[in-house]
Amino acid sequence: MFRKLYKRKYKSWLKINEPTVDLKSGEYSTQEKITVTADSGCSVYFTTDGTTPTKKSQLYTEPIKIQKKNSIYCFVAIDDQGITSSV
Repeated sequence: MFRKLYKRKYKSWLKINEPTVDLKSGEYSTQEKITVTADSGCSVYFTTDGTTPTKKSQLYTEPIKIQKKNSIYCFVAIDDQGITSSV
């Protein structure tokens, strides 16, 4: 019981690491893929319009082929307790 109350009250202080993205920001003239990794026990969610991802965003499950149009990919890691990384 204490642990649940503690996590609920201090959840904003608990942090997990940001996901690691293997492709640098930039413009690409060839088809590229984005590969993302996160800490064990975390799921990665992403958006392609620059908005902040949430658990309702698309779940990352495999390397993403970047779109030919201009896109801003944002990624977030969320653990099984609902603690979210920075974007």
